Amino acid sequence: VVPVFEVTEIPAMAVMEFVEGTSLNELRQRGALSNWRDILTGMSSLAQIIHSSHRLKERVLHRDIRPSNVMLRNCWGNTIDWGESEVVVLDFDLSYYVDGGDFSILSAESDSGYLAPEQMDRNRGESTRNARVDSFGLGMTLFFLLSGRKPLPMEHRHVDWATSVAIASKGIVSREWRSLPARVARLIAECTRDAQASRIDVAECVRELGRLKEACLDPRSVVSTEMIVEEMASIAFDGRYEWDSESKCAGWRLGGEAITIAPEQGGDMVKIGFSWSSLSGENFKSVKAWLPNAKSALESLLRENGWRMSSFIDTARLTGEAKINVNDLFGNVHLHAKTLRGVRDKLSFNM
Repeated sequence: VVPVFEVTEIPAMAVMEFVEGTSLNELRQRGALSNWRDILTGMSSLAQIIHSSHRLKERVLHRDIRPSNVMLRNCWGNTIDWGESEVVVLDFDLSYYVDGGDFSILSAESDSGYLAPEQMDRNRGESTRNARVDSFGLGMTLFFLLSGRKPLPMEHRHVDWATSVAIASKGIVSREWRSLPARVARLIAECTRDAQASRIDVAECVRELGRLKEACLDPRSVVSTEMIVEEMASIAFDGRYEWDSESKCAGWRLGGEAITIAPEQGGDMVKIGFSWSSLSGENFKSVKAWLPNAKSALESLLRENGWRMSSFIDTARLTGEAKINVNDLFGNVHLHAKTLRGVRDKLSFNM
């Protein structure tokens, strides 16, 4: 955080450290901060700084997090050397701390898209002294770094907000960790929920940004079961899957075919569930002839790759599940994603 050396009323003046570097706003506008490594490294540091200020005995809330209020010290070009550059947070004009006043000075030129809705409307019955005000600013700053544009005032209420976030996230290619754009889009959505109580707090932002940064920089080091489950689904299903945040389950469905992958309760095992059901109009004799072969092929594929398999056929329906110890997945995500893709392919019968 930039230190303040002196404050006087006459003349009205605040003397602060001069930071040699560039703001996140300027860096993004000139084409830097255009890859996941730099975006996640910068955002992870920013979230940690804000979380640290919340944990002080004075409980300092910034309440005006935006790209123009964050600088990278010792950074001037279009590339970032994280060995030399560091994140510095500026401008605590709207901040709140224990025993401090709660005054907000907003100019007509203020980029209000970064401000939480309770800061814009004091009649909502929600406190502007809540740490989730800063969660909102972090989410909108991350959106700016992805999209390259400032969020509009109250844009999080637009019907197409989720679509805008998803498009912005998918606009940056992630070869190291395929599910990263989807997870970042969810993080932004969770930070920018309209109701203050439903937003995630800054501590959760710190944890998720740290895990995503780790996945980007060193994919083989990831040991989060839910992240591995989602990554397998993203690779196997070409990004076309549904994610249940509560159960940490990824699902894929096409016609009568359905596959799920999720951690088992307890966390030691990961389970694949699959089913194939005959749809109306299909030739029953063909279905009956194909199902035993499909069952045999699925069992062979899964067992060859270390999964414990069980399945059964019921008339015109094939269902089954397979389990594996999560430790066998660490460092082998692509191998087992290929197995999961094989399950999908073998469920796609040609009648």
